[in-house]
Amino acid sequence: MSIVLNLNCMNRHVTSRLYHLILGLIILAGLTRTKAGVAQTWQPVFELGSGRVSGLAADAPGNVFAATDSGVFLSTDDGKHWGAASNGLFPKQVFAVTICSSGTLLASTEGGIFRSTDTGHNWAVTKGLTENTHVDCFAWDRTGHYYAGDMSLGVFYSSDDGVSWNQRNNGLPHKGVWSLAAAMNGDIYAGINGYIARSTNLGERWDTTESLSSFDRVTALGCDSMHNIFAGTKLGRFLRGFDGGDSWQEIIPGPISIAFNCMAVRSDSIFAGSADHGMLLSYDDGFHWGFYNLGIPDSSSVMLSVTSTESGLTYAGTLNGRIMRIGDLPIRSVKGGLNISSEFDLTAQSVGVGARLRLVLPEAQAVAITIYNLLGVKMLELGARPFEAGESIIPLDGKAVRCGSFIATAICGDGMRVTKIILVE
Repeated sequence: MSIVLNLNCMNRHVTSRLYHLILGLIILAGLTRTKAGVAQTWQPVFELGSGRVSGLAADAPGNVFAATDSGVFLSTDDGKHWGAASNGLFPKQVFAVTICSSGTLLASTEGGIFRSTDTGHNWAVTKGLTENTHVDCFAWDRTGHYYAGDMSLGVFYSSDDGVSWNQRNNGLPHKGVWSLAAAMNGDIYAGINGYIARSTNLGERWDTTESLSSFDRVTALGCDSMHNIFAGTKLGRFLRGFDGGDSWQEIIPGPISIAFNCMAVRSDSIFAGSADHGMLLSYDDGFHWGFYNLGIPDSSSVMLSVTSTESGLTYAGTLNGRIMRIGDLPIRSVKGGLNISSEFDLTAQSVGVGARLRLVLPEAQAVAITIYNLLGVKMLELGARPFEAGESIIPLDGKAVRCGSFIATAICGDGMRVTKIILVE
């Protein structure tokens, strides 16, 4: 086996955010800690036993609503206790739920869109949708305009507090709508197959603001108070839109193994639930990311829904019927949970048929080295051990890292270095 070197060592001018995702898996948990030094962790607050938690919504009084395969469940005390709130819903399998600024609650089933004005205790079907619909997402602005996205029928619009709905698909290249988000200025964004669409006139006309691969779709959308738009896709891309979506920056290039399912934006923090790696967290408007799965069982790693409250609580719903909750995360100065040090260096070298790493340290200290594949799977771990100041050469086990691309990480105190390695026969 010979080695082809691609020495993309991390520095302040990082161009690929894929590295940050893998780095976050290693160190984010260790950096996000309370003042007492105890790591913030997710706590289970509800479990169905079977079925999915496909939607979550919360309001300021401490009410939390969960859309599940068994109806809507309600907690009035920040998730401590739960009870069924499904009177009038049919069938009981609920796809999505939202609570609007007016206090009106909306939920969707195969029977259409249902509306409640008494905190989910009673529901009534609304007008304008037929049976066998699948509304998978809602969005609304604070001036009373509501939107619903159907997986095959496109966008529905309501201006009468959700009592009646009508289709507004003019200009949409596809009618499969997977996600919706409303900006502070009233613009509405739709995630569809291959595109991000925008309407500036209450959905009467749509224009595509960004094109994706025809095999990709935007499955998570969010907006912040600064008119930034965030989009996560099925194939693992994450994009940030500026100037109302006129320009977009690709922060995480796809395709990678992370499939975005849902998103919650609060201040400059973004929680993004994935279909395969649990919860991701960004502290700096999506520029840097890390995995944040402390306390989440492996069996609950498929995130279907997430919501954050103004009081600092975040809730996540899983494929296997769990609702997890976490409190306000205290650290704001650590951007993305990552601290890329400039105090030492890591590169890769080739000698004969073996692969090895070259580590240069300013002083003697302990360093932990780990090798991952591009899916974030740990392939080889060299536990923390002391190294002398200056250059050290570390051979790699060829049985553990065979042909393919890998990422080598070296952690030293609060610093980290990364090198990408490509091995070929």
